[in-house]
Amino acid sequence: MLKIALIAPNLSSQYPQPPMGLALIAAVLERAGYPVTVVDANALNLNLEAITPLVKDADVIGLTAMTPSINIALATARHLKKAYPATPIILGGAHATLLPEETLANAPEIDIILRGEGEETILQLLPTLEKKQPLIKINGLTYRKDGRIVSKPANYNLIDLNSLPFLAYHLLPWQK
Repeated sequence: MLKIALIAPNLSSQYPQPPMGLALIAAVLERAGYPVTVVDANALNLNLEAITPLVKDADVIGLTAMTPSINIALATARHLKKAYPATPIILGGAHATLLPEETLANAPEIDIILRGEGEETILQLLPTLEKKQPLIKINGLTYRKDGRIVSKPANYNLIDLNSLPFLAYHLLPWQK
């Protein structure tokens, strides 16, 4: 089974907020049996070099970004793609959801953009990546194929909030 590393980029914030979206994705992945690591680079004030060894065993790396954090998220992706060129890097979050084609066109280090709520989509994406199958059947993704950007339709499935697991707080550095 693929090992997943999820990263909240370092915003150098004096008052870091826990990455609740990543904690939810981590909980969904854990419930599905995936080994997950969450690197809250913001809370731990980690630079790019410090993040690199923390994700060395990951088969897939996921990043999140709001618009204020997109530049540091892309810098993180660029750094990690140089260190681990064969590891797929997925970007999610509000910025990527609103500007997927523009983001992907300007970020060759990002392999896949996961748009919208990712709880169901990530569970479709990971087995597809593991089996090295085409992504064409998965809605809610933007990716490159044959040198062009492909955007699948949005994933409009309503999520039953009661079906979601409790956030994976145990993977976050709460002491920080």
